[in-house]
Amino acid sequence: MSRPDATVEEILGLLPDLDDLEVLRLRLFSAAVRDPGKEWDSSSAYTTVDKRIVTPGAAVRALGDQIEDSQQITVGTDVEAGEQLAEKAQVALYQIIRESLNQAVRRRPLKIEVVLGEREDGGFQTEITDDGVEERRRASIEAIDERVKILNGRLSIDSGEHGGTLVRVVVPPYVAAAGGG
Repeated sequence: MSRPDATVEEILGLLPDLDDLEVLRLRLFSAAVRDPGKEWDSSSAYTTVDKRIVTPGAAVRALGDQIEDSQQITVGTDVEAGEQLAEKAQVALYQIIRESLNQAVRRRPLKIEVVLGEREDGGFQTEITDDGVEERRRASIEAIDERVKILNGRLSIDSGEHGGTLVRVVVPPYVAAAGGG
């Protein structure tokens, strides 16, 4: 098949699945880590790429570190349990966590916590809590909810115990399973 003879369908058939591209994008993005030994001044850092495959848990921690550095907000993460998730579920939850963190930063909290853990039913639950102003923007909630629906999950957004916002995402066991998602 020469290029002039190829149909759009044939060309699109050569491309990998978009979900696979998102997994690759996440891994490449998360693999870029600061190398303090190669910084030549305080305003610009030389970035190298780690040759190992970096997990989404490491990407969430790196995102938390970036927020801490740029926004002076303390970000705690406990996301190691997420390494058991199916790859597509990991990528989707990373996107949900990233969006939730971006929304939380806009509320100007002093502290954000991200916890991902397995539930007794075999599903997974992610909680992102902050001590900023309570989330009230419907568009923010809808953006996260659209991503949760892709996982057939449930989203709840509530006021935190001491103010702030609690974002909870529950993913069913069949999506969380290593062969699923």
